[in-house]
Amino acid sequence: MTSLTSCFGYAPNIFKAMSDTTPEHTGSYCNTDIFRAQCPEGWVVMMTSAWYGRMKIGKCVKFQIGSGSCGRDVLLLVDRRCSGKRMCDIRIPDAELESSKPCGKELKNYLEASYVCLRVETVTSDECQSSTNLQVTFASGYLGSIINSDTPHCDGAYHPWVIKGQPGQRVNLTLYDFALDAATFVASIYKGYFHDVQQRSSMIFAIDEEEVREGVKEFQRKI
Repeated sequence: MTSLTSCFGYAPNIFKAMSDTTPEHTGSYCNTDIFRAQCPEGWVVMMTSAWYGRMKIGKCVKFQIGSGSCGRDVLLLVDRRCSGKRMCDIRIPDAELESSKPCGKELKNYLEASYVCLRVETVTSDECQSSTNLQVTFASGYLGSIINSDTPHCDGAYHPWVIKGQPGQRVNLTLYDFALDAATFVASIYKGYFHDVQQRSSMIFAIDEEEVREGVKEFQRKI
């Protein structure tokens, strides 16, 4: 029997097996606007794109100055503040986004962002109190660390998720970690996991429960 026990760290992260998402929310947020990503209960935010600057003429830019459009991909910055959470707010202009220096200092920048909501497995207070392990009963889905903030006594160290399959089955597990700095991203295949720099994710794979468990531990130590 294939078994996996996974404990969540402090950084927002999501374990994925198969997509269960809402339609994409996209918008442009001008100077003095507030970008708010918000999902219903039982769902969390996953940013899909984020650009900061003066990318094109439209709602926030009436005409271009100088050499034309300018902007920076700030997905990793917005990830750390929004992805894996139920809601986040970013007021424009934002000091952290401004630090990316997309355009000249005298120009007013705007944020163009897109996100989806992912449904995550949830647990009740009764379930946390009645069992040491949290049993996953569906064949695919997402497990979000946001659950720990909703039910703080249901800490991953004491109530780990357990994923069980039938004999001969293989567990495919992808970790999305949104708290890493861009400089720490390294594409690699190492001891049972493959990290995809572009997708901000790592595929953890193994044949038996000991290999899966050690793969998760090694991955968590590395990040």
